[in-house]
Amino acid sequence: MHLLSSKIIFDAQTTGVNPTLWSYDFHNGMTTSLSTEIVIPGERTEAVINGGKIFFDCVTTAFGSELCSSDGTIDGTVVVTDLRSGVADSDVRHISIIGDHIVFIASADDIGFALWSLDSSGTIQLQYDPYQGSGNNSDSGQYGNMIVTDTQVIFVALDGQNGNELYAWTHLQLTDGWLIW
Repeated sequence: MHLLSSKIIFDAQTTGVNPTLWSYDFHNGMTTSLSTEIVIPGERTEAVINGGKIFFDCVTTAFGSELCSSDGTIDGTVVVTDLRSGVADSDVRHISIIGDHIVFIASADDIGFALWSLDSSGTIQLQYDPYQGSGNNSDSGQYGNMIVTDTQVIFVALDGQNGNELYAWTHLQLTDGWLIW
C-alpha cells in the first residue's frame, strides 16, 4: 500500500489468478479498480512515488513485464515503457528516484539489463550499460540491490570479462550537479 495524495494505492486479487491495481479515496470513500489490463503490480520491485505518481513494475498481455505508473485515476494508470517490443519482458528489477527522474534497471531490445532513466516529460534514456554490444547482457541488478547515493547509482553487473562486480554510475548529469575530486 502507498499513500498518493488523498488515495491509498494497493494491489488486490479479486478474480482470476493475478492481483490488479486499486485505489481507495479518503475524500469520497470509494474503492476503484484502476486497471484490468495491468496485473501483478510491484511483483519484482518496491514502488516509488515521484511527481504525483507511483511507479512500479507490472505485467500486461500487450507489453509483457514493463514499468508502469499511476496517478490514482483510471486514465492516469498506464504502461510507461515498452523497452522490449511487444510482449517480450523488460523485467524491471530496481526502481529509485533521483531528483525529478526515475532510474531503473531493465532490459531492452538488443541491450541486456542496463540502467535507464525516465524524466518528468516522459523521456526514457539509456544511462549505463556495463556490457555493451548487440546481444551482450550484463545481467545488471540480478544480485543485490541498487543503491542510490548523493552522487552515484551502485549495482552489481557483468562486463563479459570480470564476472559479477560492483558498478557505479555518477548521476549528477541528471541533477545538474558537479563532481569534483
